[in-house]
Amino acid sequence: MSFLWHLNNNLKIADTKLDVAEVRSKADKAGRRAAASMESVERLTLVLRAMWELLSENTTLTEADLEARVKSIDLRDGRLDAKYRPEMKPFVCRSCGNMVHPSRTHCQFCGAEIVDGADPFNKVQAP
Repeated sequence: MSFLWHLNNNLKIADTKLDVAEVRSKADKAGRRAAASMESVERLTLVLRAMWELLSENTTLTEADLEARVKSIDLRDGRLDAKYRPEMKPFVCRSCGNMVHPSRTHCQFCGAEIVDGADPFNKVQAP
């Protein structure tokens, strides 16, 4: 009986070692992807900074202009969330003309609701 018990425990230990090796492999892969992502972010930050410095030195654009444009682009998906999601096409409310996120059932600005299957939103992407 003790032989079978030891055999069973050894199999469990071997399975656990395989599981640990798989988790380590996945963690290593995730770490490499995270490092590559950080390098991409750092490179994009550098390029964007250079572009902004060129624009601000050679035009009349200000930080306020840049902030306003960032906010405008951010709101294109209907949410001010500091994320750029071109695949999320917002609606333009027919009542007030504001941008409405596609997951909403009513306009967060004027309260226009979808009633009896009638769609108060134009599915027209904002400029």
